[in-house]
Order: sequence, then structure tokens, then C-alpha cells
Amino acid sequence: MKGMDIAFLILHYVVTELTCDAVEHIERNCDTEDYRIVIVDNASPNESFRELTRLYKDDSHVLLIKNEKNLGFAKGNNEGLKIIKDQLHPEFVVMLNNDVELLDKGLLKKLRKEYSESAFYIAGPRVELPDGVMTSNPFKLFIPTIKWLDYMIQKRKEEIFWSRMGLYEKVCPFLRGKLYKILHIFEPPQVPYAVIDNNKKPYEQRIYDVALSGCCLVFSGKFMEEYGLLDESTFLGGEELLLYLNMIGSGKRMVYLPDIHIKHLESRSTKATEKKKGNERRCRDFRRSKEVYQIAKKHIIKYKEERGKEVAESVNSMTDFKWKKYDG
Repeated sequence: MKGMDIAFLILHYVVTELTCDAVEHIERNCDTEDYRIVIVDNASPNESFRELTRLYKDDSHVLLIKNEKNLGFAKGNNEGLKIIKDQLHPEFVVMLNNDVELLDKGLLKKLRKEYSESAFYIAGPRVELPDGVMTSNPFKLFIPTIKWLDYMIQKRKEEIFWSRMGLYEKVCPFLRGKLYKILHIFEPPQVPYAVIDNNKKPYEQRIYDVALSGCCLVFSGKFMEEYGLLDESTFLGGEELLLYLNMIGSGKRMVYLPDIHIKHLESRSTKATEKKKGNERRCRDFRRSKEVYQIAKKHIIKYKEERGKEVAESVNSMTDFKWKKYDG
């Protein structure tokens, strides 16, 4: 079925100004009139959905959806992806945080050109942070392994313990930065890194099959047809890691595109609703991260049981990968 050129999906929570800014940048810069912006309100506990309804009731490009409860990132976005897949049938879907600004004025043209060359399932843009830093995409330049995940799970357990004791800043840098290296314990494992041009920054290079930041992902029609939804194993955080493992484990092309440009205001929507600081917040973040790594490990173990090899050992990529010690 022939659908529209492109659909944008924004998961809204609480902060109306951010969502409106995201919509404004899309409407100002999108290089086609055949588009739709689907805004999913994730059960905001304020009047922001009513305000968005008032602001966009006469805007034919905007479709508003309200979740009855906060479903988290993956499930919340999936409510919008279902509508897009079943009703709009676009050539491409751009899923972006509500604190993301589309700066590129040739998005559709560039996506069509890339798709004609690589037939990608998922693409990701160059991400500029408010301070001008552009290092958040690609999200990872290596393929996670079971040994790496075990290493990170143990690291998070350690960080949670010392955070609870109020000694994280004093103890953890000393342990990982000095003591463990002297004793040759808890050494980082070998992982396969993408072979890239060392004369350029990673974010300056077009790279295949690396993990992409979840703040802005482009899904092709092929992805929507074959998958169409995110893995719902997590509530908030880690979705891009699980998506990456699923795609490259299935031989589906991903590509980082530095010539498409967005600005990410870095989770201001989340921060606006969170008052916890210091050790309590740090412990929570480390727990979430540990849980994501545990889920990812289960994914890789299942993959290995089914195919006899880990994802990192069997990936068929347009980019070369070379094994070396994890340096994160």
C-alpha cells in the first residue's frame, strides 16, 4: 500500500514547550509536505496533553494520542508505531525524543539516497548537544559480548554498593583506575570494534552496523513491515542496545549518517520531573543499567543457543570489526 513520505513520532511527557519546539523544527525544516507528526502523551500528570490538543487542533500534520498510564519508553513509543504502521504506511519513520530539534533541511532526500545504496533498516543522525559536543552518536563502536556484559554487570554492582555507602567518588575511580590494574583483576574483555578512519572523529564518518543513539532513530519501511515495534523488555533506558543486538544478529543493516543533523537537549523532559539527586539517583541509574545488561545477556545467550555463535562472532557487516580490549 502506498503511504506518505515520512512520519515523525514524538513521545511526550509533561514539558509542553519541548514538544512544541520539536514540532516547530520539523514543520520548518521537513523537505516534503507529505508527512505526519504523531505525538504520544505518556500519561503526563499535568495539563500538557490538553494544552497540546488546543495548540494543534487545526494542524492537519499533527496527530495526538494519549496513553492512559505511563508505559515507559519502548511501550509508549510502540503505541504510536502501531498507528503509523497500520494507518499511515510511510516510506520512513523518524522516532525522536521531544527534546530533539531537527536541523536538517534535506532529510527525506538524504534518506532516500542512503536507502538506495544500503537498503538500511535503521539509520541514525549526527547528534549535537547544547554545548556543541557531537560524541553521543554512534552510541557504541563495538559489538557487546557475554564477557563484556558480565564485566559491566559486575561493575554496576560495585558502583551500586559504593554509592549506597556514599563513597562512590572516592572509591570507584581508585579501584578501576589504579588498584585493579596493579593486581591484574577485573580486566576489561576483548570486544570487536568497528574499523574506522582514525584521521577523523567517529561522528564525522558514515559507518555501518554500529549501535545508534535512541534519541533519534530512522526506521525504513522494510523495518516497519518486518518488525514495526521496539522490544518492550525495559521501561526506560537500554532500548537502543537491545534493538542493535536484534538487528545485527538478524543481519539487518544499520547505518550512522553524519550528514543528517539534529540537536539533542539531553533529557530535559526527564530531568524536569526528577528531583532525586546524589547517591539515591546514582544508585537508581546504576540499577537500571545493570538490569539492561542482564536482559541483553539473555538475548545473546538465546541467540547463541539457537545459532551456535554469539552475535559478535557471526555478524555479517559492511564494516570491518577488529577484536581488542574494551577501553570504555
